[in-house]
Amino acid sequence: MAEGKSTDSKVSEVMTRPLKVIDPEAPIKEAARRMVNKRIRRLPVIKDNKLVGIITAADFARHLSKKTLTDDILEAMGRSHYPVPEAFEK
Repeated sequence: MAEGKSTDSKVSEVMTRPLKVIDPEAPIKEAARRMVNKRIRRLPVIKDNKLVGIITAADFARHLSKKTLTDDILEAMGRSHYPVPEAFEK
């Protein structure tokens, strides 16, 4: 639980803000870069300001080969070219 909060606390009191998100058409490399840079294990996937899924660290392990993970994904820590909707970056 967050710093001394009780289990009776509201979700809004302990949730991460601002929400970090990604577009479903963004490359997997970009999702990996954002997750590494922001130190998060789950990334909401947003299309037209609606949640369409969540990509997790486990998804990378499940769907990508070891070579891809070590070579391509780690290389993905460069700059982003995929904008995040303004509503989610405030």
